[in-house]
Amino acid sequence: MDEFFHHENQLYPPSLSQGGALRSGSKSELLDCSVPFHTEHEMSDMSIECCVLDGAAIVQMVRPNCSSTFGDYKNKVFLPYICSLLKTARRVDVIFDVYRHDSLKMQTRQKRGTGVRTRVTANTKIPSNWHEFLRVDDNKMELFHFLANTLDGELTIRDRQLH
Repeated sequence: MDEFFHHENQLYPPSLSQGGALRSGSKSELLDCSVPFHTEHEMSDMSIECCVLDGAAIVQMVRPNCSSTFGDYKNKVFLPYICSLLKTARRVDVIFDVYRHDSLKMQTRQKRGTGVRTRVTANTKIPSNWHEFLRVDDNKMELFHFLANTLDGELTIRDRQLH
């Protein structure tokens, strides 16, 4: 009997599905069950050793605005945002998503629809519809690689200038 319960015995595991369909939700629902980070101290009083950021969330949050090319976006918007965090944290790590075709989240991404494929280089003009651009997995992967490949060298140089 113990051996039997070591294995999944349903076609659609209840932890992942609801009536045979992939269970969905939003990340913000997790906030309800989390403990507040700063219960006794104000954030301004804290010394932050390392700040770990979701690169995809930053790209969604920090939009290109007046940037005309991806190079402008990197230099005028994205890197300054990351560098501003170095004023309060000794180290900043940026983690980017990986979009695998065999992922459970692929179904959710397909429901959102797609946009136009755009090559990401420093001189490529930024599409006028940022959200449509970000609907294409290949666009995001190329943008994330573009930003990640420049982060290491750029931040090391700028970090030395700040301290």
